[in-house]
Amino acid sequence: MITLTITAKGQVTLRKDVLAHLGLRPGDKLVIDKLPDG
Repeated sequence: MITLTITAKGQVTLRKDVLAHLGLRPGDKLVIDKLPDG
């Protein structure tokens, strides 16, 4: 499990290892589904 911190601007920084695991690169878009349970 990875803990992330949300900045005062509502931003989250992903560590390089997480980006690599997800196959994400600068400029990619990340879609997040908000589940009914929260």
